[in-house]
Amino acid sequence: MIREEAVSFIRDTLGCQCPDDVLCAISRETRGNPDICWLLAREIEPGFEAHSGTILAVSGRLLVVTCPDLRKEEIGAVLDGAVRLRDALGFNRVRLAFPLNSAHSLEEFNSFQMPDDRVHLHPLPLN
Repeated sequence: MIREEAVSFIRDTLGCQCPDDVLCAISRETRGNPDICWLLAREIEPGFEAHSGTILAVSGRLLVVTCPDLRKEEIGAVLDGAVRLRDALGFNRVRLAFPLNSAHSLEEFNSFQMPDDRVHLHPLPLN
């Protein structure tokens, strides 16, 4: 994902209203490329790596974690890992994006208890 695609995903798909200066530096890390985020994620939450596909680290402030295979019953554990990763890296916010399985309604995810106001869940429709 090049920078323009990442910015489009963050702004258009996730609805993030971050100012342009926040989106100036975006690092993309994937499961097969063990950068610092992945190495830290393994230490923080052992099951986190199995569910996460891509981590976008945005200007040391925003952490976007995509989870292409996430099931509703796994959200709590993955969310805990994402929050701990956010805090360990000193980021301000974390956004967890995952496909909305047709077996679950959007209302189920909207009622999910967030650990704090710096966490955002983004169930995305399957295309």
